[in-house]
Amino acid sequence: MASNSEILIRFINECWNVRSRSIANELLAPDYEHYMPGVEQPTVGPDSYQQLVDSFIVGFPDIHFEVDEAFGEGDRVCLMWTASGTHKGVFSGLPPTNNHVTIHGVAVARITGGRITRIVSMFDNASFTSQLNAPPEKAAESWRSTARSAG
Repeated sequence: MASNSEILIRFINECWNVRSRSIANELLAPDYEHYMPGVEQPTVGPDSYQQLVDSFIVGFPDIHFEVDEAFGEGDRVCLMWTASGTHKGVFSGLPPTNNHVTIHGVAVARITGGRITRIVSMFDNASFTSQLNAPPEKAAESWRSTARSAG
């Protein structure tokens, strides 16, 4: 049986890098919740999470996640990650800038019975905004609208 860290690493790799559309339904619990900075309400459920992923892939078709470190205890896993990609498509109303962006972040997950029930993601939204050369209020609204359209 895979460890909880292995489950989360597999999910990130297959969802974001391999672009597997079935992995969310396989590894996310039906009532899965995803929290991210600047978004008041969580994204709930595997389908909503996949919509969120899809919106990033449209905006950043070459997006790639690297897991820098993973550790945990019991049902909690923490990942330190780096994501990078080129803004070649519309992302929540922001027209393509062709800027390459790199974001560092942390995800803390709860995994129960081999299924991910919750992830809280934290990343440097100000750096993301700066790399896109987007006004901060426009980038903040893009995160909210992306999460709203997914949930």
